[in-house]
Amino acid sequence: MAGRVSKPHLSEDQVSQVVQRLYGLEVSTVRPLPSYDDQNFYVDAPNGSGGGEYLLKVLNSADSQNINLVDVQTKAMLFLFQHGIPAQTAVPTTAGDLMALEEI
Repeated sequence: MAGRVSKPHLSEDQVSQVVQRLYGLEVSTVRPLPSYDDQNFYVDAPNGSGGGEYLLKVLNSADSQNINLVDVQTKAMLFLFQHGIPAQTAVPTTAGDLMALEEI
């Protein structure tokens, strides 16, 4: 049997802080979105460079332990996007990383 999955429970304020710290964006709106095992948020950060609308995905405790799987999924989406196929794509953090592992 697979390991126990713990769905994250971030508040909208925590999401704003994470987005500011990792992406350098000032958030004006955060709204939770439906998700089964993870936690997804609509984020609007209209001001400054790189401002716009984003989806922040916070992985559950089990999936976040498998960094290789997450890396492959992220790179697959980026490959599709770069080849003209509509797909979500990761936005690099201010450090240039396509994903960040945070302990919350």
